[in-house]
Amino acid sequence: MKTINIFMIGVAVGMILGVYVLTYFEIFHRPFSGVYDLESIAWETARRHDIDASLLFAIVRQESAWNPKAVSPKGAIGLMQIMPATGKEFCGLSRKQLFNPQNNLECGTAYFVRQLKYFGSVRLALCAYNAGPYRVRKLGNCPNFKETNQYVHNILKNWNGTDKYE
Repeated sequence: MKTINIFMIGVAVGMILGVYVLTYFEIFHRPFSGVYDLESIAWETARRHDIDASLLFAIVRQESAWNPKAVSPKGAIGLMQIMPATGKEFCGLSRKQLFNPQNNLECGTAYFVRQLKYFGSVRLALCAYNAGPYRVRKLGNCPNFKETNQYVHNILKNWNGTDKYE
């Protein structure tokens, strides 16, 4: 009888320890989980394009709140809210391909990096990404659109805690 009780206590303790280890120490990887995997893809994309991953995360948060199926009222698609014409022209992607998170992050990041290299400033690159590079080139500055100003402010604030960054 004592042997069975000790055995049962051992089984119970083993189960409790097993649950604890699985919960607090990720020995076994979780199956596909949307946000976790999107963040991994974004992290790798940022590394490949040599930009700060937290900046890319802030852009995605502002653009789509990490919703890969997001479509804006103006027709921008996916995580990075890429207009179909930009996706086709800049990345050679169809509208359907822009809904693929990896394609969307790759295209949007490459397009943002292009703006960053051209304008030499995170603030101006964000303005160009949102309002279009033609407008920023023409003005030599960020256009005074309420939406664009709020967009830039939000991303810079989410990126580094302040909107005072060039």
